Amino acid sequence: MSVREGSVTGLIGPNGSGKTTLFNVISGFYPPDSGEVYFMGNKITGLNPNEIYNLGVIRTFQNPRLFPRLTVLENLLVAAESRGERVTSSIAKRNWVDGEAKLVKKAYEIAKSVGLEGVERNIASDVSGAHMKLIETARSLMNSPKVLLVDEPAAGISYSAAKNLFNYLIKLKEDYGITLFIIEHRIDILMDYVDYVYVLHLGKLLSQGTPEEVLSDKKVREAYIGD
Repeated sequence: MSVREGSVTGLIGPNGSGKTTLFNVISGFYPPDSGEVYFMGNKITGLNPNEIYNLGVIRTFQNPRLFPRLTVLENLLVAAESRGERVTSSIAKRNWVDGEAKLVKKAYEIAKSVGLEGVERNIASDVSGAHMKLIETARSLMNSPKVLLVDEPAAGISYSAAKNLFNYLIKLKEDYGITLFIIEHRIDILMDYVDYVYVLHLGKLLSQGTPEEVLSDKKVREAYIGD
């Protein structure tokens, strides 16, 4: 499988087909039993998740993994690019104060861009499920991703909220130049946004192509509905 830079690529398949497992392998959470993973021509197989994250391959989770007692803004700041604490920077107070101010400004701008304006100071556990999905997406943007792996963004939210979220994802792709690789069960929504689709079934690649090609593939219909 390959994902073209700048594309919106979908990954579909019945439950248990291996979609999230694939994301876990790409992002370094699982070591592969075999095979290799490459990013921009460089082998990243076996790297730790933080190393892959720092390369710009960033993923979200189907169930948002937020810090529930922190505010929405603080959840974004946790993921911000940072050089870490140094003796020199701690002595030069102006340097770290200016740095913190820039990160807060960036977090506010990202929150606004994904539709979180007005809830930035709310405690994360108090916002709606749709907002939690947006927080997960917004947090991933704090480290300037090159590729964003999005795991079922529409799960557990209404159709209208799901459409809004996908519209935000496409806007983010255009505004930030991000490549999107999206797992989604709600094919009726996904197919309106993707350029190319891969289909997994029982851990194997079953089909691939444009949305039209995949939807017309008899093997795909059989895998999903036994047609």
